[in-house]
Amino acid sequence: MTFAKQLPGAVEPLTCDDIHAAAERIKDHVLATPCTHSEPLSEHTGLEVYCKQEYLQRTGSFKERGAVHALMLLSGEQKRRGVITASAGNHAWALSCHGSRFGIAVMVVMPRFAPLTKLSNCRRQGAQVVLHGDNLEEACAYATQLGQERGWRYVSG
Repeated sequence: MTFAKQLPGAVEPLTCDDIHAAAERIKDHVLATPCTHSEPLSEHTGLEVYCKQEYLQRTGSFKERGAVHALMLLSGEQKRRGVITASAGNHAWALSCHGSRFGIAVMVVMPRFAPLTKLSNCRRQGAQVVLHGDNLEEACAYATQLGQERGWRYVSG
């Protein structure tokens, strides 16, 4: 699977084989979390509802899966240059955490309102954090611009 398949507006749709390949690729880097039946949600909806317990991941979020996968798909040159993202929370922390594990430099652009805990978690993992913009859209535009100027891969949440 190519990285382009993951980008918004990509022409080539993902297949079940792509998803299975991605799951295989990341299996040693994320937890295989349980999926348990939720009686209250099932009763409320009239359906059988199961909840994936992604809060058990290192960063407490499913965002780790996408972050790990994106980092694993980078070329050697892209890994040497580093990556950039815009996020106010879980994606930023997941990318910072796994970037640190893989020895890949991570810059995170967060809007000024980003929670202090997320900012601190990213910095503790070694990410360079830049506060820019009053909303996520402004942070994203700035991160995209910086990434293009510096030759860094933008990793979308």
